Amino acid sequence: MLFDELIFDNSTITKFQMYRSLFIQPTDIYQVHFFANLSDLNYQQTVTILSEVDKDLAHVNPNHENVLQRNGKVDLTHLDVGIDEYRNYLLKQSVPFLFLSDVLNEPEMNVEEFCERHQISRSTVSRKLNPLSKFLKKYKIRMTYTPLNLVGNEILIRLTLFYIFWIGVRDIEWPFKVTTEEVDKVTDQFKRFFRIDASYFGRKEIYFVIAVFISRLKHHRYVDDNQEWSTFFNQNEYFSGVLLDGFPELTNRELLNETYFVLFLTHFVPYYGVHDEEQLDVTIENFYSLHPQSPLAIMNQRFMDFIQKDYKVKLDLHEQKMILANILNISFTYSVLNGPFPDFEILGSPLYEANEVHRKLEKNVEEFFTKLFKESGFSRFKNAKESIIRRYTNLVLPYLYKQGNEEKIKVAIAIERNQILLLRLRNFLKSLNFITVHNFEPEHAADYDLVITSSTSIARDFPCKEIFYWDIEYGQKELMYLYQYLQQEYLDRKNA
Repeated sequence: MLFDELIFDNSTITKFQMYRSLFIQPTDIYQVHFFANLSDLNYQQTVTILSEVDKDLAHVNPNHENVLQRNGKVDLTHLDVGIDEYRNYLLKQSVPFLFLSDVLNEPEMNVEEFCERHQISRSTVSRKLNPLSKFLKKYKIRMTYTPLNLVGNEILIRLTLFYIFWIGVRDIEWPFKVTTEEVDKVTDQFKRFFRIDASYFGRKEIYFVIAVFISRLKHHRYVDDNQEWSTFFNQNEYFSGVLLDGFPELTNRELLNETYFVLFLTHFVPYYGVHDEEQLDVTIENFYSLHPQSPLAIMNQRFMDFIQKDYKVKLDLHEQKMILANILNISFTYSVLNGPFPDFEILGSPLYEANEVHRKLEKNVEEFFTKLFKESGFSRFKNAKESIIRRYTNLVLPYLYKQGNEEKIKVAIAIERNQILLLRLRNFLKSLNFITVHNFEPEHAADYDLVITSSTSIARDFPCKEIFYWDIEYGQKELMYLYQYLQQEYLDRKNA
């Protein structure tokens, strides 16, 4: 994912991807060739990487037992380091992550002190920071060396730091000098507004973003006046009477701006789900009661009309409100920023494999916004057009899949007639509600969408059939890959 490319060098990415391949496999003893094939590497490359991973794991856990064994074996029966713990270990050797950590926690440090502290040369710092520096420049954020800092739109800087620290550390440890007690003092003041904290990870995310917020305040990095959020929060009674407390060094104007920033955090993520009925109503009311003719309200209502009336996406009332509340949050963020920001989906992996359904929806959403943005009144959203198209498409796509063609995939099994080999596979397939399971019969081969077989000879006899190869030696270990394959096949067929 992009996060890895920005923070790690290529050799570290290779090690981390290898460990992830180990970590997600069922506990067992494997051949090196199994992981070589998964990683598109040759045997010797795989052995070398596994050896390096073992050395790293021994630093994380001194009692670690090597996964790489003699005779080409990989033993996962005593894998003892979590995937997040291993990433955290690698982060502590990453120059870009160390740089951002010192930006946040060591405000007066310059690049010479940074190099001395981490025993690296200035040329190495420049080279290692180059991918991250280029990425940040897309958002007009600039790195400085004297002192170490990020310069640009402070809202963007804080959101970027939050996402990088959250994706990297994932609550494995507390990476801030700010204490959790300091964070508690802020979150307690805004408790009724933080709807995201209703979930387990939502509460943890709030702690991270508020820690970034307090760290930047301590370094005298303040947000500027913003007409978009001051208008929204000032005119909504729901937000009246709240003012950030506990920072006497701030002027009245700075205090108000920082209050707005914390309130903004309650609306920048599309987090509403199926159990958030009351919160959906509050958000929709806040945006529409006093601002029904605002560009933001008009744009989102017209989008809802478009997907339901023009694109024929069928939504019940709760689904309508859920999509509307989430796109209101998304568009409010872009309205405040007057442009895009490096959101979770950008820094992570693509949410959906590109297929015809996805491409068609995205093309229609793009045409909708291209036409809309030619009208006056929507200028604050134009700079974020690409991000808006991507995120609105991804929000609507699951509902489009849900309503599509319900015809099930016909799967035939062609492996040895041995119930010890066969029964678990058959039971697994029967648990999937989007397929039907059949014994392979040559005379009915044309009726099957997919054949699961333990011999590639069937591809010779039936060259036009789609085949999933089920090696009887590794088959049970590949149930996850079979599920992923079937699920993608199903999604590709729906709405085709």
